[in-house]
Amino acid sequence: MSYPLRKMTFADIKAVTSLLQENSQSQQGGLYGDYPTR
Repeated sequence: MSYPLRKMTFADIKAVTSLLQENSQSQQGGLYGDYPTR
């Protein structure tokens, strides 16, 4: 995480959320350790 969290905009949050969703779908949990995979 090298980007400043203080300058987070709504678009950045949506982009990060979409990346997290792609990670969770492609890597069985991704960055979420106990994310439901069913």
